[in-house]
Amino acid sequence: MYFLSSLAADIIKLPSVAEKEQTTAFYFHKAGIPNVIGCIDGSHIKIDKPTERSVDYINRKGYHSIVLQGLYNEHLNFIDIFIGYPGLVHDARVFRNSSLYSKLQTVCG
Repeated sequence: MYFLSSLAADIIKLPSVAEKEQTTAFYFHKAGIPNVIGCIDGSHIKIDKPTERSVDYINRKGYHSIVLQGLYNEHLNFIDIFIGYPGLVHDARVFRNSSLYSKLQTVCG
């Protein structure tokens, strides 16, 4: 696990200005939507039942999970991830508490 986390900073990183322009052009050409630098979604990672506060980890589908929020580009490469909230937490709350939300002005310009 340490090996993977040690690679994260080199693999999962926000796009440069040139990469943003390339991604924006791709999505505008494909869907006609301007100024898109990535797509964001949440996913539930199944976990064993925690020993403490286990009900907080039961998601809407009825199993224990933690939430992974991912932002990815047109090549399906992650450019930002945020993970760790209990499965009960709504995607909107996860997003509002993510580091991406706090730096939107810098990321999007």
